[in-house]
Amino acid sequence: MLPAFFTPSLEYGVYNFRADLPTDGTWALKFTARLFGEAQPLPASVVFKVVGRLPDAKPPNRRP
Repeated sequence: MLPAFFTPSLEYGVYNFRADLPTDGTWALKFTARLFGEAQPLPASVVFKVVGRLPDAKPPNRRP
C-alpha cells in the first residue's frame, strides 16, 4: 500500500489525488467518502493503469 495525497482543485466537486507509483501496472485508489444526505460514509475505488515508468529493457546499441 502506497500513500496518496489530496491536491486542491479550482473546480467545484473535483477532487485530485497524487501518488508516487514506483512501477507500471494496474493500480487502485481506494477511499471512503462522506456524501451529503447519506447516513454512512460510502467506500469507493478507482482502478487505473500506469505505463511508461519502467526503464528500457534493452540497452542502446553501442559501437566500440
